[in-house]
Parts: sequence; structure tokens; C-alpha cells
Amino acid sequence: MDTALTYSTDLIDQYLMSTDTDGVLTYCNDSFKRLYQLVGISVAGITIESILNQKEAHTFRQAMAKCKQNKLHVETISLKKPGMHQGDEKIQYTMSAAVDKKGQMIGTILKGNTSAAPFSVKKEHPTLPTNPTNNQPFLHAFTITANVMPEMMWLTNSQHQMLQVNEAWFNFSGMALADIYNNGWLKLIHPEDYDKVIGERQEAFLIQQSYALVFRYKKFDGSYRWLQMKGHPLYDEVG
Repeated sequence: MDTALTYSTDLIDQYLMSTDTDGVLTYCNDSFKRLYQLVGISVAGITIESILNQKEAHTFRQAMAKCKQNKLHVETISLKKPGMHQGDEKIQYTMSAAVDKKGQMIGTILKGNTSAAPFSVKKEHPTLPTNPTNNQPFLHAFTITANVMPEMMWLTNSQHQMLQVNEAWFNFSGMALADIYNNGWLKLIHPEDYDKVIGERQEAFLIQQSYALVFRYKKFDGSYRWLQMKGHPLYDEVG
């Protein structure tokens, strides 16, 4: 399975985490997992108090309360960078409400800029949830998080078959839901770029590393636009 982003690298350059309305983690991107040493751990069910100190957890919940009062509110909070050797350096995050189609708040999205706090980390391969045969909670968390992102995002399996997309992808492609699954999304790749995209993605899975591609993709109006796709293969516990 891999994730792909187009248009910008904002999400790649951010710490991203989401919670439900009780402050229980539902999703973390790779940067956030490395920051809080959660790589290889299924974050579902971890409370905010498990990764933040008491003062920061209180600050987080105060910000969450403000988002509950006003679902359009964006709260800014600062959290100390974890680690014994990081001193008092802090990372600034923005928190916003995640809402469902009925406008009801179902959680929060926390975003912080990694470039504001660079530090070297050990590169790890991202992993799927502990039970790879039941990824519905993972897909649900992805959908909630991805739908508030302006970038196009999607998930595919190792056979390039589509598993999930966000609203930005629908808005760009104009494809119907029934048409995107399996390999339908590949039909929008420009014919001259098709073999390159498939070949480089397959190679990334084989050698287990991230990749970046620039190729043409068809918009809903029939025109082709140059897009940058960044993919991150994910692996289960047996690789």
C-alpha cells in the first residue's frame, strides 16, 4: 500500500496527527511517529496524555475545547520537541476540527511544520496497523485526515489498485466513485508517462523506499496537468 500526494509537498513537510473527540489518536504521519518514537506502533487507542506531558496535554485539551465551540476556529499551540537533548525548543502546531458530512465534529487535526524544527532521525519503513487483514480503522482515519487537506491524496495496494481517495482528488479528476477503484485511476495518466509511473512505483515497492514522480494527469475538463506525486510504501509486520 502507498500514499501519494500531488500539487505540493506541504504534507510531507509537516507533522500530522488526528484524534477523536476524546483525545484518542486515530492517525499519525511518519514524521510525527518518528518525532514521538511511535514508528512500528499502531497508534489507534493511544491517548494524548500518553505522548504529551501533563501541562501540554492540558493545553491540547483546551485547544480542543475551543474547536468544539467553533468548528471553524483554528487554534495555535506550541509543544516542546521530545528528546533529552532538544532543550526548550518548541514546535508550533495548528489545530482544527475534523467534521463529518453533517457538520458534526468527530475529532481534531494537528499540523506542525517540520522545517521549523529540523533534526536528524533514523529512517524507518512505515508500517500498517497490527492486523493487516482488517484495515478499516486505518482507512477511516485516513479519510478523515485526508479530506481536510488541499492536496490530492490516495491509497493504493501493491498492485496499484485504488483503496481510498480524498475529496481534492474527486474535485480534480471528476471521476465517479465506482470508476476509481481497482485500476481505474491509472486511466488518467498520460499515455507517454504511464510506463514510467508504473515501473518506478514497482521498483519502490521492491527495494522498500519512498519515491517522487512528475507526470501528466488528466483533469475533469479533459486537459492534462503536470503533477508531483510522492509515495511512501507501507509494509505489514512480515514485510
